[in-house]
Amino acid sequence: LGDVYKRQSIITINFTASETIKGDVTVTILDQGADNITNLDGNFWRATYTIQDEDETEGEVEFIISFSDLAGNTNTHTATTDGSSVEYDRTPSELTSIITQSDHINPEWARVASLITIEFEANESIEFVTAKVNNRNATVEYSDEDEVWYAYYYMRTTDTEGFVTFSIEFKDLAGNISDTSRISTVFFDKTKPLFDSVSIYSN
Repeated sequence: LGDVYKRQSIITINFTASETIKGDVTVTILDQGADNITNLDGNFWRATYTIQDEDETEGEVEFIISFSDLAGNTNTHTATTDGSSVEYDRTPSELTSIITQSDHINPEWARVASLITIEFEANESIEFVTAKVNNRNATVEYSDEDEVWYAYYYMRTTDTEGFVTFSIEFKDLAGNISDTSRISTVFFDKTKPLFDSVSIYSN
């Protein structure tokens, strides 16, 4: 798999002809004409194209180079010779699994100093992952063994009582940004219990 690109990325194709070719080279990338086609040196050429919002076909970027030599022989080329490729991805990734719990004996309850753990997976490789719990930064780790992400946060006295909220932001390998915000099933209770009534008596 080659590099992955998103919208507004610049695709560059370098190509070298086996002999001198005419200057009427045409290059299409994603079915669009290249923005620039430049003869850099001798038989070495470069074509570039900036991916547009309206380019909808995702997957491996296809191209066509059409050219002719000085004798008028024409040819086309549609594949790289070194195995390189570019993947076009315009779709933000999504989280496919999210599990939230505390280290309390009942994982759906939390108190001050309880550790909140959020375990989550995405539908594709992601990076630059950040997470917040109750709008405070959480520690984020990735487990290569489990192939899942974890966010950790210790509840504080300054956190508001109620169901714990969290948000996660991340990018896929193409740079598409995704984020999700949710209310968890973990309830944070920091209020100490009180007696409604207390009495003492003697006979």
